[in-house]
Parts: sequence; C-alpha cells; structure tokens
Amino acid sequence: MELLKENWIRLAYGAASVGIVWAAYHFRIEVLSDKDTFDRFSYIGGVATFIGLLITVCEVLQAISISKGIRAEARALLAEARKVDRATLFSECLLMIDRINDDVIDRRFGTALQGLQQVRRSFLRAATPSTSPEALSGKLAEVEELLQESVRAAAAASRSKRGSVDIQQALLAAKEILEQLISGRTANHVP
Repeated sequence: MELLKENWIRLAYGAASVGIVWAAYHFRIEVLSDKDTFDRFSYIGGVATFIGLLITVCEVLQAISISKGIRAEARALLAEARKVDRATLFSECLLMIDRINDDVIDRRFGTALQGLQQVRRSFLRAATPSTSPEALSGKLAEVEELLQESVRAAAAASRSKRGSVDIQQALLAAKEILEQLISGRTANHVP
C-alpha cells in the first residue's frame, strides 16, 4: 500500500500512456487515411513525443511530492533534536548549580559567579516561552547579586557565614525552580 501511495503519479502516467497508445492504435485508420510511410512514421513520432512529455511532467510532479515529504520529515527531526538539546542544556544547568554550591562552600565566590553566569547563558539558550523563564531568571539574578557582594566583600575582608548560607539558599531555590521546569517539560514529552 505504501508503494502505491509513493508512486501514484507514476502509476497514473503509466496508465495514461497505455491509454494514449491504445487510442493511437484504435484511431490510426482515421488519422492515417493515406498510407504513406513518412506520414505513418511522423504519426508514431508525434505519439511518442506526447508520451515523453507526459512522463517528463509527471516525473517533475513526483520529485516535488518527494521533496515535500523529505522537508516535512527533516523539520520533525530538527524539532526533536532541539528538544534533546534543550534537555541537555537544562541538565548541564543543574550540574553547574551543584558545582556553584560547592564553590560557595569552599568560599570561591569569583569562580561561583563565573559558573552562575554560565548557567544563565545556558538557560536562556534553552528557555522557550513555555518554560516560563521569569521565575528562574529572577532567582538567578538574586544569586548573582549576592555573589557579586561576596566577591567584593572577599576582596575587603572575609564574608560572613550567614552570607554564604543566603547564597546557598538562593541557589537551592533556583535549582528547585529549574527542576520543576524540567519535570514539567518531560512530563509532556513522549519520545
């Protein structure tokens, strides 16, 4: 059945060609009332040319039909690849948040700030309107401000333990929001 669906144009012009040959044979007497050989050859050549034209036009239509199918399949594959890429970026964001938390524990606020900026860039690349990025973006901005304060405070003096705890709590809240976004996306995604 799939073979018929893919080659319906070829089947149609094959049937039309057989019909034209039958009609040319059936009406040859009326068309070729005089029996001159050159006229006969010309008549057969005209019929063959018409069949060739029909086949050419139908093959162009077949190629157009195939290219539309390929285009639709390519778009579907590209959309699926984008979903996988987004899921990978979200997973990387979670991993980076854990590393940032380790950096905060070890009081490496500059490294933590660089990691957080990478998380923001990765998240913005992966975010879509359906992921509602505003909540996470707001929480990441809060963490970034706290980290910038910590970098400045570390240059002047040691940051208090309470400041590190605030950063960790904000990081964990951002991670929780990201995990909710991911679980919401994967619940709707059926591979």
